[in-house]
This record gives sequence, C-alpha cells and structure tokens, in this order.
Amino acid sequence: PILETNRSCPYRCTFCAWGIGTQKLMRFNEQRVLKEIEYIYERCKKTSVLFIADANFGILERDAIFAKKVYEGYKRKGFPYHVGVQWNKTRPDRIIKTAKAFGTADASGKSIAPIGASMQSINDDVLTAIKRKNLTFDQVTQLQKELKAMGIKDNSFSELIVGLPNETKKSHIEANRKLIDYGFEVWNYFLHILPGTEMDEEEYRKKYFKK
Repeated sequence: PILETNRSCPYRCTFCAWGIGTQKLMRFNEQRVLKEIEYIYERCKKTSVLFIADANFGILERDAIFAKKVYEGYKRKGFPYHVGVQWNKTRPDRIIKTAKAFGTADASGKSIAPIGASMQSINDDVLTAIKRKNLTFDQVTQLQKELKAMGIKDNSFSELIVGLPNETKKSHIEANRKLIDYGFEVWNYFLHILPGTEMDEEEYRKKYFKK
C-alpha cells in the first residue's frame, strides 16, 4: 500500500521533477488521510511494508499526527513493521517530532520508519549547480543524538547521486567516507536526466555535460 498526505515539493533541485508545475503543497484533508491509514492497517494481510509517497514527510506539523496513527496500526495489528519515507530536508525539529510519533518496533530501538538525511552530494560546487540545500552536519549530528536519546538506535541512512554536475570521482568517494564516519548507511544512486527537469534543458546540458 502507498499513502500520500500531500502532493508536490517546494524545492527546485535541478535533477528532480517532483515539484514542476506547482507553486505550493496541496494538502489532502487530514481526516481523509487518517481514515485511509485506518483502512489500510485494518485490511492489510500480505505485506509488512507501508510506503509514504510524500516528497518531504515531516515538512508539516501535522505529519506527526499521521505518524502516530500509523504506529497505532502497528501496535494493534502488527502492520506496518516498516515504513518507507522520503524525509524533509530542512526542518530537523519536525523530523524529530514525527520520528518520535512513529515509535519503535521493539526493545532493540528499531524504528518502524528509519530516519534519513538525503544529501545527494556534500560538495558545495555541486550543491550550487543543482540548486540544493542540505541539512548541515551539525544539524545531522544533533538529530542523531536526539533520536538516540529517545531510544531510537537505528543507524540513519543517507543518499548520494553518482554523476552530478561538478562532482568528481574523488569528491564522491570522500562523501561516502564522511557519511560512513558519521554513522550513516549510505545508498548510492546513478543520475538520470529526467524529461521536464531543469537539468534536461539544452543550456544546462551544454554547461555541465560533455556527452
């Protein structure tokens, strides 16, 4: 099952098409979402995973309400044991609040919704080229400390994209090493130039890609 609580994205990373054609988030009615969550956990028998399709879960205060409702389903029905989430990139305070509402699956401190801080790159020249702003490492470190203080002991995950403009083999490997040193599980993805994105425009291609 896939749950969507809002649609679009307020950020404009050049490689991403998520927010194209919209100016702001479209929020689905809160009661509708809560009823959908209940509908799913009352009926779901053949999987342990729920996917949340929002671009930035935790961007809104109310997301903690939805997380609490999902955890209620886990406590009552054992579903979902794992929640796949794309977390918000700029509000660690709301990430903490929402993560706390998701709770833990067992005494080991496993969260049902692992916390991620997607970076894509940590190179300033790359981030400028792709119009991306990340959480700072100070914010990420504080986030990890607060999660552990709440009893959530999972390793956080982070994501990097291979082949971004201005990225080099050296800087990409260094990014992996730095994130691993900070205790992250690191997921690497290959860059895809998607139709409709700024990265797919002719001038952008000429500026950053040789072939």
